[in-house]
Amino acid sequence: MSQKDFTPESRKAFLEMLDVLKESVELTSNSALDENDSAEGYRFMTHFIRTALEQFFENDPERPRFVPMITPKMAQPWAAYSAPMEIWSPNPYTIYDWAPLAPGRSYRITGKRGSVRYLGICLYSGTGWNGLMPPRIGDWVNMTNLVCEEDGSFEIIIGTRRPVGAKNFLEADPDLHSVLIRQFFVDAKNEEPARYMIDVIDHPGPAPRLDDAAVAHRLRSVVAFLKETGIDFMKQYGGRPSPIIPHVPNQFDLAGLDVKRSDAGRAVRGGTGFMYINPDHWYLFCNFDLKPGEALLIDLKPPKCLWWGLYGTNRYMQTYEYADGGRNLVDIGNAVIDDDGIARIVVSAEDPGIANWICTQGHLTGTLCIRWTITGIDPSDESAVPKPATRVVPFAEAGKRLTGK
Repeated sequence: MSQKDFTPESRKAFLEMLDVLKESVELTSNSALDENDSAEGYRFMTHFIRTALEQFFENDPERPRFVPMITPKMAQPWAAYSAPMEIWSPNPYTIYDWAPLAPGRSYRITGKRGSVRYLGICLYSGTGWNGLMPPRIGDWVNMTNLVCEEDGSFEIIIGTRRPVGAKNFLEADPDLHSVLIRQFFVDAKNEEPARYMIDVIDHPGPAPRLDDAAVAHRLRSVVAFLKETGIDFMKQYGGRPSPIIPHVPNQFDLAGLDVKRSDAGRAVRGGTGFMYINPDHWYLFCNFDLKPGEALLIDLKPPKCLWWGLYGTNRYMQTYEYADGGRNLVDIGNAVIDDDGIARIVVSAEDPGIANWICTQGHLTGTLCIRWTITGIDPSDESAVPKPATRVVPFAEAGKRLTGK
């Protein structure tokens, strides 16, 4: 059969993917603030392409495997995570692993707990395996209620009914979509990351050949992912105001995660799955907007919690460089807290000479994000969530904020 005798559906889908990539080039070029901002936009799209291919082309909910959704800018000893891949304002020094799941299937996750400070496993529901973002949060477990053996090993069953004797069980919604595992580090060089794998309990058998229809479906899932979470994201976030970022510059506020449920800052089961929100976090954002020679001062009093951190991102919600000595994270592990319980932080392009410094790497505008993790604050009590005080000053004043007990 010659090429003239057929027109593969996969070819049409591949061309659709190229059209989306061309649209992303035009969007980035037209919205860029300058040539460096444009370059960051192109890097942003390469990360989305890699994520889309890993999740929706080279994966299968009938035979899933964990793949990196986001890989941090970490050096050795995590060789497998050495190439950064960042989308949606990822937390520095965090590993995010994702696997697609199919409604009606049962799964088993087995692994070792390690010593990482925070380990969370969360299900997401809705839309099916088509590249679209899951609309809802499902069941979840974290290291506070994960049952492990003496050697740190664990097993989690995912399904519609809890098997007899199951120590860890996550209830699957009828429209199960995926599972995401997060690991938050405090001492990335010395903590042992968790290790895990996923298997289908009612395994369907060997994978069939990827035919034209299957490849076309996977490519169109990639297209849907790139459009919704890449193109549409840039259209919404690239212009201000963003739907999730507070509008008043240089002030922190709770992220607007779910206007339908009136939940702000923190997600709950059945609430939005937008950007794979974590139900163990409170999220706060700040759009900083500085002039040359200015700095943003932040007075942050952390609540009692398992983990917290503050970091900066560019306009595309990708973090500033922090590997190999970069300064883009003040967290529970490295913050200098004064005797009054406040971490006094400087956000600036130049080094103010204090420990609590977020380096903007020359960006005059960007986003700051805070996560309070497992605080014990009730999801309905937004007033109890601490919001840092901020003010803009000439950079010369920033160095006067000496911190230390």
